[in-house]
This record gives sequence, structure tokens and C-alpha cells, in this order.
Amino acid sequence: YQNLILSRERAEALAFDRQPAFQADQARQDELRAKSRYVIAVDNYQRSVDSFKLQLALPLGVEIDLDDSALEDLKKTGLVSVSLEETEGYELAVKNRLDLINEIDRFEDSKRKITVAADGLKTTLNVFANASLNSDNPDYAKFDFNNWRGGVGLQLNLPLDRLSERNIFRTSFINFERQLRSFAIFLDDTRNEIRQDLRTLQQSRQNYDIQTISAELAERRVESATLLLQAGRAQIRDLLEAQSALLQARNAVTALLVDYNVARLALLLDLGLLKTDVDQFWVKEFYVPTRLAAQPTTGVGDEVIPPDKLFGN
Repeated sequence: YQNLILSRERAEALAFDRQPAFQADQARQDELRAKSRYVIAVDNYQRSVDSFKLQLALPLGVEIDLDDSALEDLKKTGLVSVSLEETEGYELAVKNRLDLINEIDRFEDSKRKITVAADGLKTTLNVFANASLNSDNPDYAKFDFNNWRGGVGLQLNLPLDRLSERNIFRTSFINFERQLRSFAIFLDDTRNEIRQDLRTLQQSRQNYDIQTISAELAERRVESATLLLQAGRAQIRDLLEAQSALLQARNAVTALLVDYNVARLALLLDLGLLKTDVDQFWVKEFYVPTRLAAQPTTGVGDEVIPPDKLFGN
């Protein structure tokens, strides 16, 4: 918006002798459109701040100021590389995600319950033996070691009438099958989350590198259009289009930088490796075992998948 004000002032100055008046009007129209977009952006920002207050359970009347240093830190750091493949990421999640570990424990517990219930249906054979003296109050002064009685026997318990035990076993088996299905779905969801996170990271990195080059080209385009306009060899429309392209490219670079880091934090969360107790954890690299490390990819030089290969034609 501020750049368009300068462009409008420049166009009005040139309209006296070197540029037609309609070009100054065009600059004024672009300025008004930019002002309208700015007003809408301010309103959206204020709405976002109010939503953030509600999320923090703060009164709406409390004034808060957002710290821009976090975004500046992201710009200085750039894209923190994530050297990870899908399979290795899944292995890390199985070892580190607490909710996944709890799901594994529930599955193992359902297996143990089947084993316990099956024990209740086993045939049992008990061996018993006893020995005692024939008299209740023996006179040990006249003790006769032949005056005793003893016995030995077997007790066989067949699972012929164990309705309650069979019901318990059947219930435990049904619960195991239910837990097995739930566990399989949970594992598939976890793998899919990691796969989507890695795809989002790769896409954001590629688009970020592309838009960074686009922003550099747009800057040179603005400089060139400004010089040509001053020399009378370009129209105000050329400068306005160049400035619009530069603004879009810069906004895209910032948005993709934020999107990449949000996706990276989401991946760390899905892996169970997000440590928020570390200062500036959002720009810190996380540890990946050497065996699992992979080379990070860049975005500009990556080959895109042709449609015939993508759809198997």
C-alpha cells in the first residue's frame, strides 16, 4: 500500500509532461484497491488476535502484542532440514509416541486376558497325600511307630461343566479381535500421518525455493521498471504490475516459511519427538539416529513427476 502511494505520487508528477493522465488515474485505482485490502487485512488480524485470546482463556479486553522476533528468527534460520524417510519415521513413532505405546499396551493386555481365560478351561490333576497317628493324644513315652495311618490320592477336574469359564474366554476373545482391529487402524493412521507430513514438508520446501527465486526476479523487475519509467521508456502500468508481483512473491515466501515450520512441528509431534522445554524449539533440529539419516532434498532442482508416470499410463 505504501509503495503504491509512492507510485501514485510519481505518476502524478510525470502526468504533467511525460505520461498521460489516465496512467495517474490507474495508479490511484491501484492505491485504493491496496488500501481496501489493507483495511481487510487489519480486520482479519484483529479477529485472529481475539481468537487467540479466547484460546488462552484471556479476557478480550486484555491488550496483547505479538512478538515479531519469532518470525525474524525463522527467516534467519531458513528451512530447518528434516533428514528422514517414511519407514524410519514410522519406527521412531512406534518407539516414542506415548499414545501409540499406550495402544500397544492395551493390545498386549487383551492378549494376556485370552491366556488367562484359556487357563480356566484346562484339565487339572491334583495329587494329595496325608499321614497321622491313630490316637488323637498319643503317649510319646509308649510311642509305637507302627501305630499310624496314611493316605494318597488323585483329584481329576475335567472341563465338562464350566459355562462361566467358557463365557469369559469367549468374551475375552471377542475383545481381543475388537482391540486388534482398533490397533491396526491406529497403526495405519500413524503411518498415514507421517507420510502426509513428509509430503507436506517436501511440497513446502519446493514451493519456498521457487517463490524465493520469484521474489528475487520480481525485485529486479521493479528496479528495471522504475528506471525505465524515469527514462520515459515504460508506462506506470509496468511498474504497478512489477510491484504487485513482488508483493505476491514476498507474501508467498513468508507464508511458505511458516507453513513449512508448522508442518515440521506437526511431524515432530507425530513422531513423539517434539520437545517444547527447549529454548526456541521451533528452530532447533531434532536428533535422528545415524542409521535412519537421509539426505535432505532441495526444491528448485527437483524433477516433477510427469502425469503419465503419476497415473500409470
